[in-house]
Amino acid sequence: MFTLSNVLRVPHITKPLLSQNFCHDNHVYFEFHASIFYVKDLVTKEVLLSSQSHDGLYVLSESSTTLVPQAFWSPCISATADLWHRHLGHPTPCIFNLLVSGKKIVCTSRRSLTQCQTCPLEKSSCLSLRPTGHKTSAPLELIFSDVWGLAPMFSSDGFHYFVIFVDAHTKHIWYYPFVVKSDVFSTFQCFQTLVECQFSLKIKSVQTDWGSEYRKLNKIFQTIGIHHRLICPHTHEQNGTVKRRHRHIVKTGLTLLGQCSAPLRFWNHDFESLVYLINRMPTLVLQNKSMFECLFRRPPNYNFLRTFGCLFLLVCF
Repeated sequence: MFTLSNVLRVPHITKPLLSQNFCHDNHVYFEFHASIFYVKDLVTKEVLLSSQSHDGLYVLSESSTTLVPQAFWSPCISATADLWHRHLGHPTPCIFNLLVSGKKIVCTSRRSLTQCQTCPLEKSSCLSLRPTGHKTSAPLELIFSDVWGLAPMFSSDGFHYFVIFVDAHTKHIWYYPFVVKSDVFSTFQCFQTLVECQFSLKIKSVQTDWGSEYRKLNKIFQTIGIHHRLICPHTHEQNGTVKRRHRHIVKTGLTLLGQCSAPLRFWNHDFESLVYLINRMPTLVLQNKSMFECLFRRPPNYNFLRTFGCLFLLVCF
């Protein structure tokens, strides 16, 4: 059964003409030969209609159909593509088209399979978090922090972990490698001394996942007046800012090591160089400004940069 919408009627025409909307409405295409033409399904290439030419014209009539009646044992003889998609347990379009082309199922509609609203749910590991609406107005108002490790191997200088501190306002990253997780305590003190001295500002809040390495810091935070924000248990998405930075550093860092064919034990130098570059790259989050520019109020200098791993001789005059 074919359909045709948006038909234009010409009262005095002597020959019926076929509109190209026939193809769009029925999801088919025409194939013309010297004395015969075919109407074929756009997906399966199945011949749905055929007819001989007559007086130099290709005549389309109901009697020219080549389809023959078929019997099926299943009570569901045919259905629309969307209904079959639900019957079969939401297969991918590729698998669904294989079933149609192999004549395993019969679809009454010849339209392409529409996007199922349920399918994206099966690919979601958890529900997305809504924005909290909290915004910072100055650097060091909120610092995100998390530890990466245990590394697969010691770095060339003996490190097995690294911790990053991300400023929520400027997105600037500070990178510190260390040997054991307990070193986070002394590492944070070095970071605090650095930023509070350089920017004449105080750290107001720090957000962590309440890992064992941060519990000792909680007493220090209470003593010096830093608000320790904790994410909900088993909800690492709340610490997504720093988790995404970890993933960016590791994935791109491995790319730099592969670029110069350097051994993996040099990962510390690689990650440290990469964080330096990330801080100086423009980002859409900051209206095409770099994190360095937002924090230091001046554009970064790119002229002295060299390819990671290259041989560079510095000559002093």
